Amino acid sequence: PDTFSQEAWFQTTSTIGGRITGFANRAIANTAIPAGLGDVRTRESIASVANQWMQSGQADNSAFAANFLRTIRQFPADQVAGLERKFFTNVSNANAPVLRLLTAADIHPVAVNVLNQQRDGRFLLPSASAGTNLLPGNGTFGREIEHIQSFPTFFNSWSGSGTLEHNFSSNDRLRLNYIKSQQFVEEAFGWANSSPSPTLGLTPGYVASLSHVHTFSPSLINDLRGGFFELYNTRISKFRDINNSTLGIFNPLEKAVGGLAALMPTIDIVTQRGGAGIGNAWDFFDRQRNAYMMDTITHIRGSHSLQFGAELRRTTLGGEYMARTNGDLDYQNWVLFFTGHGASGGGSDLDQGDTRRNYRTWDTSLFLQDDWKVTRNFTLNLGLRYDYFGWFRELNGRIGTYFNREAAARANVPEGYHIARNHLIFQPNFNPLAMGLYISPEVPLDLRMVHQAQRDTIFRPDRNNLAPRLGFAWQPGIVKRLVVRGGYGLYYERPSGAFKSDLQLSSPFFIYQNVPAPPDMADPYPRLNINPFTIPLNVRIQRDANGGAAWRRFDGSPFPLTEPFSAKNFTFIDPFIQTPYTQQWTLNIQYEPWAGNVFDIRYVGTRGVGLFAKINMAQPVDPRVTPVNGFTNIRTATGALLNPDFFVPSEYLGLGRANGFRLLSNWANSNYHGLQAMFRRRFQNNLLVNAAYTWAKTLDNISSNGGVVEHDARRIANNRGPADFDRTHRLTLAYIYQFPVLRSNRVLGAVAGGWSLNGMLTLQSGSPFSAVGGAAANAYWAQVGRTRVDFVANKTAADARKTGSVQSRIDQFFDPTVFMNSDDRWGNTGRNILRGPVQRQFDFALAKSIRFTEVVNCELRWELFNAFNQPTFSNPNATLPAAGFGTMGAITSTIGGPRTMQVAVRARF
Repeated sequence: PDTFSQEAWFQTTSTIGGRITGFANRAIANTAIPAGLGDVRTRESIASVANQWMQSGQADNSAFAANFLRTIRQFPADQVAGLERKFFTNVSNANAPVLRLLTAADIHPVAVNVLNQQRDGRFLLPSASAGTNLLPGNGTFGREIEHIQSFPTFFNSWSGSGTLEHNFSSNDRLRLNYIKSQQFVEEAFGWANSSPSPTLGLTPGYVASLSHVHTFSPSLINDLRGGFFELYNTRISKFRDINNSTLGIFNPLEKAVGGLAALMPTIDIVTQRGGAGIGNAWDFFDRQRNAYMMDTITHIRGSHSLQFGAELRRTTLGGEYMARTNGDLDYQNWVLFFTGHGASGGGSDLDQGDTRRNYRTWDTSLFLQDDWKVTRNFTLNLGLRYDYFGWFRELNGRIGTYFNREAAARANVPEGYHIARNHLIFQPNFNPLAMGLYISPEVPLDLRMVHQAQRDTIFRPDRNNLAPRLGFAWQPGIVKRLVVRGGYGLYYERPSGAFKSDLQLSSPFFIYQNVPAPPDMADPYPRLNINPFTIPLNVRIQRDANGGAAWRRFDGSPFPLTEPFSAKNFTFIDPFIQTPYTQQWTLNIQYEPWAGNVFDIRYVGTRGVGLFAKINMAQPVDPRVTPVNGFTNIRTATGALLNPDFFVPSEYLGLGRANGFRLLSNWANSNYHGLQAMFRRRFQNNLLVNAAYTWAKTLDNISSNGGVVEHDARRIANNRGPADFDRTHRLTLAYIYQFPVLRSNRVLGAVAGGWSLNGMLTLQSGSPFSAVGGAAANAYWAQVGRTRVDFVANKTAADARKTGSVQSRIDQFFDPTVFMNSDDRWGNTGRNILRGPVQRQFDFALAKSIRFTEVVNCELRWELFNAFNQPTFSNPNATLPAAGFGTMGAITSTIGGPRTMQVAVRARF
């Protein structure tokens, strides 16, 4: 605002779900900050402001002094070097404290710009108004006024379709289909704890297909089809009028890269209740286009029905991912924001790189199938399909991967980055800033480990995707209305779309760079102090007399305080990655004891082979077992634990212990075995029923597609266990009952007729989970992201399981005393050895159908979801603290919602 004021400089602001605790501007207006950067109209200190504030009768001197001194402790020199000396000590005697209070001249010009930035007549960071709720101060923060912001979210969705069919003759039929859809959402708050920064979600799409069927003869038919599909998936700022430079902040990527990287940064300020801020985070847009053509020839010859054909598909994927290339600035309180001192220890970041992509690829498929009626009651289905899924090419060469020592030897190529040859990195006078990398000029640029890839697609083609299919159907002559079916099939799926984002965020095209306590808000983003084009990174390890270790630059000098080094995390795609596939087999019996009622019992098996997952190749080595990088112990001479980042294999030095070299490849596998029983009753005697029960088990070593293998990644077999989504039992029951119509009385029939009761029942077992612990207390020599704990001696998972209702076990759903931290070893508990609460849901609907004419009728519905208002509990807390048991075993949240009722009206004409 043109005049910004506060009760006292220790006022804070906070938001929770759109609530913002802001400044009490009603008290005084003595510290005036002009909208421009040039001058400050008054240099009156906060001391005089506070004095006038106290004279208003709202506080006394002792209360002000107490709160003031308590607040000082929140940001001394342990947070920002020099800040304590500047504001809270005597210049001539550092040991003599003095209250050197902020003046208006201490306010950073960028902070002034942020406070005065407006859009549509509103301040981006609003001030609280008079008459709002006053929150009392505490030992950390002063009093706050709660400012509640309410802005609507808009949603709009529509779709339409059309079909045009024309028969040129009895032998030629042409059919055109078109479907258009549009979804639009406008969210007022781009992320939680923010001021309004509208974000638009746009997902327009359309599908068009054209088919021509020509009948040469009753036994020879050709079906030619073609089509086009397009879908946009966008989440982007509604307003893109404010950039870093608009606020006076220098972001080198704003001009070098542009696009989403040019938008304003996110600015977060820690407050009494959490944080508040402005800006947008994680904007993105994606566009997928797919064109295809398929021709199928059907030839009937005797007892054989032959089908063979081919399919050609063209896929393009384009888009951009912000990933905070626009910058993120965090401040631990308002004083640090005013003075432009960033949060100590990190939190702020500038993700460097260029995430714009424009991928192209071709797919080809051939297929052949024979439906052979062997006898009157026995049929065989024999088929073979071939799929070639092309790997992506990128229009501007923004695609590549890293060949580590093993992959390079296998491919007989040099170790290092292999990038598409048309990328700008191979152009003369290459400047890394052109690809979004802001490197210190003191760092020597070394491109010796950057090579032109042998293929524009980078990855080795996978051309052996043959998929056989076999099925049969048999109807025994001695048992009528009984059919036995079975089959086996192998299925490949297009893989590369699954790791599109990994390609966008892989090195050297993208590098995360933390911003530790930036001292200047106008130039907060640090440069890379490493050469990003080599692995291991060009860093050194310096040891002290006690065996302690610290990172040093390429020349042995310390990293600047404003540009320190932390181990990097990279993701790469295995250059030998292959198309994953699944094998499926089934045997089922269908029996219809009476017309319209079918029992179906089947066994289903599925095996997933070569599924996608990531393993951190840079997982630390235990130096007590295998010396690494000059280390033979995990502690210094004084007993302090060393940073496990120093224990990564020398091939990956400088990369992080938990996620340093995430290699996406065919690491995962899965197995599913299930007994499925179903009963289907067609609508008869006013009743329709569909019931299904499944007893099944799914085992895998990782459940998320492309997720990182947990615990000890070098022993992936130890992660085999129930899948995260495994449900041992599941029962569903759906029914519709129409009440009989009273036909004897027309009036009563109109009132009492047309009623129906619908219902849906779902019962299922709980989902499995693991007992995990903190990295500092389990395998602490490695400190990877997620580690499992130990069993107490002579205990097993069975000892942890408790009986009784969920409500009686809310505070201790399982026994946590069965588990203990594993200290410097890998924990011996398995993955997903425990299972959460069972889940159930009852939904009902009562409907009344009214017919006005032969072509016009209306349906009124009263619907109840979770009709009995039963809570569905989430899994309990399964994390074991470093000391004690904390809340381990306690259920602290639910999933789903309470009973919900709604009334609906549907008109048909």
